[in-house]
Amino acid sequence: MRQRPGGVTILAVLAVLLGLLGLCGNSFGLMGSAVGGVAKLLGASGLTPGKLFFDSIIGLVLSAATLIFGFGAFALKSWAWFLGLGIEAAYIIEHIVRIVSKGSGGGNIAGNVIGIVIALLISAYLLRCLFQEASAIKRPSLSLRDALRIPAAADAMTTVTAA
Repeated sequence: MRQRPGGVTILAVLAVLLGLLGLCGNSFGLMGSAVGGVAKLLGASGLTPGKLFFDSIIGLVLSAATLIFGFGAFALKSWAWFLGLGIEAAYIIEHIVRIVSKGSGGGNIAGNVIGIVIALLISAYLLRCLFQEASAIKRPSLSLRDALRIPAAADAMTTVTAA
């Protein structure tokens, strides 16, 4: 059984916690977009019910993927690293869109820049783990005889005939 690095354990636990919190928070956002009374509160912030609905759906998908990544990373599943990289790429795109659109929290440019930096750091750590795992794979060393599949008996025959 492979040893799980401490950083992977921390990342997996945080991913599970953030995935669960994201599912709860975005579910409330989804419900809030359906309630007509919330529209008055949203109007003051510039967030429309439609935009809240769209943001909540994206948040639910990313939160579910983050939760799945957390369980996969904890179990050291190879697919989890690729899922994690995809999630971080989606978060980077989300933060860039928020900065450009200045909507749904985009006014907080510093917060979005920090989000991009965190996503890049997590991506770098995941890539480092991937490369370490790939370099740790023991590959059998093949001799020229093994590569050409020359049987040992053929060597004996050539020595007898040469003599």
